[in-house]
Amino acid sequence: MNDNLLPTVIALLAATCFICFVWGTVRHFVRKHKEWGGTSAISLLSLSGFGYFLWQVLFKPLSSL
Repeated sequence: MNDNLLPTVIALLAATCFICFVWGTVRHFVRKHKEWGGTSAISLLSLSGFGYFLWQVLFKPLSSL
């Protein structure tokens, strides 16, 4: 596989996994009251961590990974 294509493939597979996990979590856990405390903090941390992962994969050279 082309070394330039590998980060894109990794990012797409990781995004697919992350989206499936988010979908499963949202559809499985039902909230009666909209709580914006800890749940939102964890969601934002998870999203920012995934964004950092994507940035590392897409914009860092393979030799530094």
